[in-house]
Amino acid sequence: MLKIDSRDAAYATILDLTGEIDIEAETRLKDEAVHGVPSGTNIIWNFSEVSNVSSTALGILLDISKEITRNGGTSRIVNISPEVLDVFQVHKVIQAFSILPDEKSALRRIVLDQEKEGDRYGRLFERLKVKLKGRMKLFRKGRQGSRETEPYTEVEASSLSMGGIFLKTGTTYDANTVLDIRLALPTGIFKPQVKLLAKVVWSADKESDGAPSKGMALSTLFIDEDERKKLENFLKKSA
Repeated sequence: MLKIDSRDAAYATILDLTGEIDIEAETRLKDEAVHGVPSGTNIIWNFSEVSNVSSTALGILLDISKEITRNGGTSRIVNISPEVLDVFQVHKVIQAFSILPDEKSALRRIVLDQEKEGDRYGRLFERLKVKLKGRMKLFRKGRQGSRETEPYTEVEASSLSMGGIFLKTGTTYDANTVLDIRLALPTGIFKPQVKLLAKVVWSADKESDGAPSKGMALSTLFIDEDERKKLENFLKKSA
């Protein structure tokens, strides 16, 4: 049975979910995210302890998210594991949800959305200018496991934050494609890598007013704790 704990944060109510989300959880999810909060409440779904989401539950979550939006609030998912993220990708519903790596990123997004009325790039990616070498490939997990034999493509990150990246690359993908990203940080002798999963927000075939160069803007979906610490330390030192 799915367990749901609720706690308040600045600008949002956070729902900590534990267990499997299936059709039996529908009533409880609606009670907590729709009926149990005032209209206009921003909901953050914490998936850190979610073991699986059934295909039926994906439709339920989508309907609840739409109802939250109709009531004037927003709905965001954080701390999703690669295994659960793969369920969203297999059923091609990633584009229907706002997925962020952690609560801090979600709360910051809420503040930015409330304070700014700029273009999508400006809202999603206020980042530090960098010049980092990296690699990318399609994230494909599925039943056969990650396809380690698929080659990586060399890229360069020209801007970076905890929430997103702009990659300069001649190889671009459609919006909502999930990529496995590896970035080399220029710290120390060994140049440690940061590993993360990110979703393509938009691609640019040439330089324009909205893009610094040909490449892709991505939003971070998953980064584990050790990788997060490496990235945070690099950004703090580089700011």
